Amino acid sequence: LLTPTICFEAQIDSATIRSAFESLRRNMAWQSSGDTNDEMVDQMQAFGVITSPRVLDAFRVVDRAFFVPERVKDAAYSDQPLKVGNVHLSAPHIYGTAMDALDLQEGHSFLNIGSGTGYISSIAAYLTGPTAINHNIELHEDVCAHARKSIDSLNAHLANRQREREQRAAAAEKARLAQSGGGEGGAGGGGGSMTAMAVVEVMGAGWGKGKERGDEDERDEGEAARDQE
Repeated sequence: LLTPTICFEAQIDSATIRSAFESLRRNMAWQSSGDTNDEMVDQMQAFGVITSPRVLDAFRVVDRAFFVPERVKDAAYSDQPLKVGNVHLSAPHIYGTAMDALDLQEGHSFLNIGSGTGYISSIAAYLTGPTAINHNIELHEDVCAHARKSIDSLNAHLANRQREREQRAAAAEKARLAQSGGGEGGAGGGGGSMTAMAVVEVMGAGWGKGKERGDEDERDEGEAARDQE
C-alpha cells in the first residue's frame, strides 16, 4: 500500500551516515541535557550534534516536553531515552544527529515507520513545510493516541504563542500611531504567517495508506482514527 513516492526523496550515501554517527560517538553522546528545551538545543549545538540553523530552529519550535509521558516529564530535557510502556523516545542527541544528516528541505516527503510519539515526525514536518507528504506508521494504538494528543497540544501552544505575538505587535503599532498622531488605523496583526509546524498524520499499522495533509486548520486525526477502527 506504500508506494516509492511516499518515501523521502533525497539521496544520502552511507558514508555520510557513518560519518555522522562516528562524530556522535566521539564527541557528544549523552551530554546534551538542559533545564529547558532551549538549553537542550543549545547543548546539542555546542557539542556539534546539530550544525544546521534550520534544524536548530525546528528543535526549538518543537518542544520535546509535549511528547514526553507525564510519568517522566521531569526528564523531558535530559539527554537520555525515555520509555513508559509502549511509548518510547530516543535520546535527543540521536534525533539531532539523524535530522542534521538527513538535511530535509521544503517540499521533501517523509515516511516514518515506527513513528512513536510523533516527536521526530513533527520536527520533519516543520522542516518540510505544510505542502509536504508526511506519513507515519505505528503499530500500537495507545502510542498513536499519545502522538495525536501531543501534536494537538503542541499546535495549540504554538497558535497561542503566535496570537500573543500578534497582539503585542498590534499594541506596539497602536501606541506608535497614537504617539505620531496617526490614530488607530493601520495597526496590523504582526505580519507573517503562523510559525506552527505542519500537522503530522499518525497512522495505525492496519490503516493502509495515509492521507496527505496541508492545512492545520483542517485537522481531524481523531475522527480519522475512529473511522478506520
